[in-house]
Amino acid sequence: MNGKMAFRSARWIAMTFLILGMLAWSSSVMAQNNKPLVQVNGTTITERDLQLQFLTRNIPAEQQLELRESFLNDLIEQRLIQEYLQEEKVQVNKVRVEESLSRVYKIIREADRDPVEVLERLGLNEQMLRDELMLPLAWQVHLEEKVSSDKLREFYVQQGRYRQFDGTKLHLRQIFLKLRTADAVDEMVERMNQIAQQISDGKIDFGDAARKYSEAPTAAQGGDLGFVPYEGVMPLSITGPAFALQKGELSEPFVSPFGVHLIQVVDEKPGDLSLEDVRTEVWNAMSESVWNDIVSHRRDEADIEWIK
Repeated sequence: MNGKMAFRSARWIAMTFLILGMLAWSSSVMAQNNKPLVQVNGTTITERDLQLQFLTRNIPAEQQLELRESFLNDLIEQRLIQEYLQEEKVQVNKVRVEESLSRVYKIIREADRDPVEVLERLGLNEQMLRDELMLPLAWQVHLEEKVSSDKLREFYVQQGRYRQFDGTKLHLRQIFLKLRTADAVDEMVERMNQIAQQISDGKIDFGDAARKYSEAPTAAQGGDLGFVPYEGVMPLSITGPAFALQKGELSEPFVSPFGVHLIQVVDEKPGDLSLEDVRTEVWNAMSESVWNDIVSHRRDEADIEWIK
């Protein structure tokens, strides 16, 4: 669930989105709606909690219905992490909390708004705002305590992960099949498996297979995508599986929001950025990984009740 990254990493350090959301909010609907939606080990997540998530992520009203379940799952994960941090007895220096609170108030006042009025409109008070600030700060403290420089380096080099950060580019070829309907996923994956088997058996070259079967614009070029970095040119749903491969390897067929893909790594241009150059990006990725591990373990044991 990559959309949660914003909550877990840089956004946690600077509460910019929360503050901007506060200033942008133009109604008091949140203050009026405490309808329970989900209970997590006895703790209730309400409609107001969900609306605050939409607000801080700047989600337009027309998209909120489609994203409700995803954002509720984000809130469930936050509650599970909150419980974990409490059990670990993670302590946040009060000075850090008050500094964050003062920063929020300063930005609100600079926008010629009254902090108390803004909080009331959101259905919050000062202590509730402290609580909102506490979770990201506690997570940051936990990572600082648990993630040493050696562990960060180990994460960086593990399974060639450094290629995602150091500027490495992979020369890729792709065969792509469009998904006409959601029900066709299994059928299209099986079709791609058959194509992959032909390539593996040497019955057809990858480029010829792309020209024959691929439904991407690059089909006429044998599926050639050129050299691409991990981020910034193609969606991570494609480069993620590609960067798990070595030169010459063929991926398993995989499904993205766009369709079914088969990727081959033709060549590799190594990057030249060091860990120190990309420490922030690696730290954020490790934060994501640690978060996912904790949530996965605790969710299996949690008592989660969806309230109709």
